[in-house]
Amino acid sequence: MRIGKISDTLVALYNNDATRNRAVYLKGASGIGKSQVVYQAAEALGMPVVDLRLSQMDPVDLRGVPSIDNHSTDARRAHGVTV
Repeated sequence: MRIGKISDTLVALYNNDATRNRAVYLKGASGIGKSQVVYQAAEALGMPVVDLRLSQMDPVDLRGVPSIDNHSTDARRAHGVTV
């Protein structure tokens, strides 16, 4: 599929109850506009975008810092952190 049609496809997938909760995987060369079409689709839907670049994150960024309470391990997330 050409990059120019992906934004419309993302909007259509979201507007369809049967496909709204399915994950979408965009694969392509660096710099072709994958992120931009996601922003365009979100704008068309009036929704915010949370951009997480997993290749630039550590596991604690997603799960939180491990801590031990009452002999069990728990992950504590930092508050007020914008990624």
